[in-house]
Amino acid sequence: MDGRLYLMIESLELMAMDYSEQISSLPSFVCSGDEVYMGFMDSYDLMDQLIDEKLMNEQQISALSDLNNFLSNFPRGPEIVSNESLEFNPLWAQARQKARVCLALFNMNQ
Repeated sequence: MDGRLYLMIESLELMAMDYSEQISSLPSFVCSGDEVYMGFMDSYDLMDQLIDEKLMNEQQISALSDLNNFLSNFPRGPEIVSNESLEFNPLWAQARQKARVCLALFNMNQ
């Protein structure tokens, strides 16, 4: 698997995890919500390359774009990336669901 695509899928897997799995998979010293958010956003920066090399189909591209647009509209500030928000905020629940849809399109069911 292409390394850039691997990074994308890895970021989706982290986002799709339940809160307890997310927390246990990240170091205790990081801001977990920020890590989950930025992990996907950083990997999404590689989308144009992945599209140009035809490493994704239209459904995958559409689902990833949907997730990116959703996350881009998240409120800004520390309250959205706090551990409490990551656990309880309905926006994060929606983000997890969207990430699971993306993973299913890559045949990587969470």
